Amino acid sequence: SAKAIARESGGSPFFLNELVRYALSGEALSGEGVTGEITVDRVIQARVKQLPEPDRRLLEFVAVASKPIRLEAVWNAAGLDVAHGDAQGAVSTLRGARLVRTREIADGEEIESSHDRVRETIVGHLSKEALRECHRNLAMALVALPDSDPETLAQHYYGAGELSSAAEYALRAADRAAEALAFDRAADLYRMALDLRPRALHPEDARREPGLYVKLAQALVNAGRGFQAAQNFLAAADLDR
Repeated sequence: SAKAIARESGGSPFFLNELVRYALSGEALSGEGVTGEITVDRVIQARVKQLPEPDRRLLEFVAVASKPIRLEAVWNAAGLDVAHGDAQGAVSTLRGARLVRTREIADGEEIESSHDRVRETIVGHLSKEALRECHRNLAMALVALPDSDPETLAQHYYGAGELSSAAEYALRAADRAAEALAFDRAADLYRMALDLRPRALHPEDARREPGLYVKLAQALVNAGRGFQAAQNFLAAADLDR
């Protein structure tokens, strides 16, 4: 119904228009019919099915990135051929379909999903294997760039199931946050590094853990979380015996 479509659009003129177009389309009428539930998820999936494979692949990597990412990184992750115009053509198509948006930055261009619901729908329909591949390729593409954000790398290595690399970049991100006086964030990242560090498989990592607990405790002290800091100082002392 019109009310259901208006409600599903969430007040977005773009989604409202897309929902109405889908409701009147041959695809909707030949499927579950206009009396069936018409959702933004279904509209986005219908759009994605119509995309050429390179465009669809690029869209998946942009969605998995979850935040603005440099164009060259996502092109490399998706394996698109920049020299032959496939990459720019895919961006133009997705931008014209209002599935992504781009913006100029100081030394290039960034791309991101046009809306959270677009990103969530795309990621939600990826298999576990495809999602891990996207995270792995994004990590490899980003690590090749100078000054890549270590927290972003930690998240992608974690998504790829490469926990040792995720822990290492979480530690780098934590040190950077502590230097920037973002002590709560630093504490969260030190904890992430500790949680991801597989002691039994990496004795060298286990030997580093007392120092990590001290760093976590110091960040907690600076964040005004004295009780938690004391617990981690004690954990460091126990491990150092």
